Amino acid sequence: MGDVPRRRLRILFSMRNCWYVRIFESVIRGLASQGHLVHILAEHDPDPVPQWTAAATALAAESPNVTVGYARRSLDDPWLDLRVMTRLGRDYLRFLEPRYRATPILASRARARVPARVARLAERGPAARALLRRVLGMVERAIPEDPEIAAAVTMSDGVQPDVVLVTPLVDLGSDQHDVLRAARARGIPSALCVGSWDHLSSKGVLRDHPDRIFVWNETQQREAVELHDAPPQSIVVTGAQCFDHWFDRRPSLDRGEFCRKVGLDSNRPYVLYVCSALFEGSPNEAEFVRRWIAAARETVHPELRDAGILIRPHPKRAFEWDGAGSWEAPCTRSCCRSLWRIRKGRCISAI
Repeated sequence: MGDVPRRRLRILFSMRNCWYVRIFESVIRGLASQGHLVHILAEHDPDPVPQWTAAATALAAESPNVTVGYARRSLDDPWLDLRVMTRLGRDYLRFLEPRYRATPILASRARARVPARVARLAERGPAARALLRRVLGMVERAIPEDPEIAAAVTMSDGVQPDVVLVTPLVDLGSDQHDVLRAARARGIPSALCVGSWDHLSSKGVLRDHPDRIFVWNETQQREAVELHDAPPQSIVVTGAQCFDHWFDRRPSLDRGEFCRKVGLDSNRPYVLYVCSALFEGSPNEAEFVRRWIAAARETVHPELRDAGILIRPHPKRAFEWDGAGSWEAPCTRSCCRSLWRIRKGRCISAI
């Protein structure tokens, strides 16, 4: 038998902004190379960061099968405030559940965005929260469809897509629920593409489940079921698309050259500490790393005690490392007494 012809799909990919283009670039390129049409629908026009828009535009310029559009939401919509506040309220309720008792910062972040009356009612106890959850759910379902979002759920030529992909969908009070709602009303299959490792655990709740949920691994598969009540049969484990480009990467420097560049001894093993963005107002991570190095240098395990340390500060918290170049590695042993060094790219090494 000959090969069965592959159907050319028309795919609408809804993104909160064009930052997600870089996360799913390999997916978009792969779909386009197979002949499918991909229309990227972003919420912001222009995007908050010009480089994001430029990346999406460049991708579309490379392939005639990729187009970019924007979902322009009118502030004159009489239902806009109620729609957003209802969703924010439902998201806040999530973080008052017992499983989030150990992470109060998530509840604090959500509480800052909801009306004070909703927050006070939610905090009156489990019975009040159960009632509020039902009421907010009924209100959200009763709100009319957003006509502008509904109109945007088409391809660039005005033809209905075959499938709608959405990411991240889980932002607090996410507008993308309107995209999902419009797709469902028109009988268009839909899918959530999880964009980051914590999207199912630290963000908003999934209310209207798409037909498929594409997750990175078994951990996210479990989170989708336990934290969002997603039907297990709707979940597909695909791996993390944002790391696809690493499969084809090759080192540009050998170990000796790299170690000389960052100031480490190539004859000794080293530990790479990759810092995180954390929440605004979180404890200073640079101070924590300093204490961690002190503990590492005092350990009885020579493999760690004598290892070099390379620290990669998170770009969003680079200010915490201002002046770090004057720190001395907190150890009196001769192998560890060199100064920390700040190099291009803001990597810091302690030999």
